[in-house]
Amino acid sequence: MDSLNNLLNRKKELEQLIKNRQEIFNQSFSEYMDELSMYDQHQADEATMYFEREKELGMLEMLQLELDRINSALNSYYNGSSAVCERCGQEIEERRLQRLPATHLCARCAQL
Repeated sequence: MDSLNNLLNRKKELEQLIKNRQEIFNQSFSEYMDELSMYDQHQADEATMYFEREKELGMLEMLQLELDRINSALNSYYNGSSAVCERCGQEIEERRLQRLPATHLCARCAQL
């Protein structure tokens, strides 16, 4: 039950982080840069802002992937197969589930 609570808490946290980052991408680029006009921007400043925006997009994608793994783990939990390693079929250690609630591998298989 503790691992289920960990999954649900992490899911809620990820959903909030994703929502916050998506709000950033709903802004126009000039709003994101906090400028009224893009005309007076130096090319290096623009490149830096483009880089930062791409970095934010990468973080958003990573958060979405983690949320997908959490949702998959929750589906497995509700189907009764949450604590089974996908590789060897053995039960996943409770300590590992507490630390990594969305894991699909036992500690031994994760090291391979």
